[in-house]
Amino acid sequence: MNTVRGIFSFFLAPFVSAWRRRQVLRELSIREIRTTFTGSMLGVSWLVLQPLLTLTVYALVFGGLLGFGRDRGMAFVSQMFVGLIVFHAFSEPVSRASRLVVSRPNYVTKVVFPLDLLPWPTVALAALHATISTVLLLVMHTAFVGVPAWTALALPLVLLPVLLLGLSLSWVLASVGVYVRDTQEVVRVVLQLLFFLCPVVWTLANVENELHRSLVLLNPLAIAIESARSLLTGTEGPGALFLLAFAAATLLLAAIGHAFFRRTQDGFADVL
Repeated sequence: MNTVRGIFSFFLAPFVSAWRRRQVLRELSIREIRTTFTGSMLGVSWLVLQPLLTLTVYALVFGGLLGFGRDRGMAFVSQMFVGLIVFHAFSEPVSRASRLVVSRPNYVTKVVFPLDLLPWPTVALAALHATISTVLLLVMHTAFVGVPAWTALALPLVLLPVLLLGLSLSWVLASVGVYVRDTQEVVRVVLQLLFFLCPVVWTLANVENELHRSLVLLNPLAIAIESARSLLTGTEGPGALFLLAFAAATLLLAAIGHAFFRRTQDGFADVL
């Protein structure tokens, strides 16, 4: 019985910690969102403009200049938008994770502060971006391609484990970034490589070799992207089993990432 309780406590520790300090977390998240747009002439309008401008650039480059999906028109653009939403939901918190603790030395050396809360606001900002972008996706798909399948209502169920995966890695990278200052540069390069290894500007249908398809599906982001596309269009995707395995894995990774951060944070003050 104690073993079962211990396992549940391990899995729930990241969320229990956040819930107990939910007021602090709420203030941190609001501050993170406000700081992002403070001093900007267009303010929160960038929540809409940024994904549209990014999508336009990628559509012109990959759809226009390189000719990807030229025969599919706006359907290709819609599919690419799905890939961008999922990938950015993951990469946005991960790209900033290694500087979360280093950029706030006062939280470590002078203030008694629950440092494990630091990754949550960046994930909240990524969730806000993903939500706005998903609404834009549904509007664009309806206007230029057709009414999305009713399964599109389940798109948040795909985005949640992606955000959780970003949170899991953020705890690890935030800790490693304190001890290894090159972490941010390494993460930047890895994310650039990962972008092209994920089916963002291409789809699983473009991979004809069965072995290569199986290798692609070892990438959890590929599962999320292809699952989101299938939900949007009502077509066959990787399958519920792959998605459930991905969601279960992210819960485990969140517990491991949180435990790793808590175990290593005692040395932060000595380094900073």
